[in-house]
Amino acid sequence: MSGRRIRVACACLGWLAGAAAVSAAAETPDMARARAAIVSAIQERLGPDVRVDLDAFVCRLASDAPDTLTATPDASGRTGRSMRFTFATAPDPRGHTVRVGEATAVVRVSGPHVWAVRPIDAGRTLTPEDIALGDGPIDGAPLRRLSTPNEVIGARSLRALAAGDPVVEGAMVGVPVVRAGDRVRATVRARGIEVAVVAVAEQNGMPDQIIRVVNPDSRRAVRARVVAKGEVEVLNVR
Repeated sequence: MSGRRIRVACACLGWLAGAAAVSAAAETPDMARARAAIVSAIQERLGPDVRVDLDAFVCRLASDAPDTLTATPDASGRTGRSMRFTFATAPDPRGHTVRVGEATAVVRVSGPHVWAVRPIDAGRTLTPEDIALGDGPIDGAPLRRLSTPNEVIGARSLRALAAGDPVVEGAMVGVPVVRAGDRVRATVRARGIEVAVVAVAEQNGMPDQIIRVVNPDSRRAVRARVVAKGEVEVLNVR
């Protein structure tokens, strides 16, 4: 950032004993857009339904920082702990960005998530009794998409989990609910009409994955989203 004049755009030192909280009315435009960029970055990684609060928030922006910022968290960051962010301009037409600041904050996240109700050994196949779905604080989670119950039940743990740990993408390896060669119920929706046909899967798939399926009569192959075991939804039918 050589040649750039840096100013302290925001400082919220909530950890100081007896310090007064910064009110919403006192928040500067720089603070508001820096916060918004960080919240957007966290939601992009964990999921849009999480709620994000920032404690001990300190940031510095260049005096010529643009209105539109992107925030990138440190790759090792975890929720509920102090985390470092860098701010950059939005990519130009050639994909280039310019760093325009940095921040630190304790990132408090809450929302719906799957968590382990008891210790889980690496390599264990999870059952419904191993997990729970709740809505509350999400502490100690890496910045990866939060898993859904359908993705977790029947999946194999890639690492040990402690009771209470949130389950995120990459902690489990899923078991396909549709396998290549399976006959599946394929729902086709077009122009307000819904029709279910029998198709044959050409690929393995887990919930929400896109696979190829074939109509055994016409031999026409189409793309379909896996909905559940033995069920898919055909995409882009005209």
